[in-house]
Amino acid sequence: MATYGIIRHRVNPGQDDYMYLRKSKKPNGRTYLTIVQGYRDASGKNRARTVKSLGYVDALEAEFDDPVAHFEEECRRMTEEAARAQAPVTVEFS
Repeated sequence: MATYGIIRHRVNPGQDDYMYLRKSKKPNGRTYLTIVQGYRDASGKNRARTVKSLGYVDALEAEFDDPVAHFEEECRRMTEEAARAQAPVTVEFS
């Protein structure tokens, strides 16, 4: 059974769609990172879908000094982009 540590980055409190970094501790002792999108389904229940599987922390340390901090920032950026994409657009006619 995996243990999860979840860090969520919300742009606005109460926002339904957001990205967060899921840290799953595997039976072999290694930690696996995944970017997950939290959302509400049609019935209003909280759900999560995997956006990107990143890999094991120890393997990612070869590429990033602090992979957890790097991907937490990536989650924050992705959440902000999604919020901007859903922002209402005002069109004025003259």
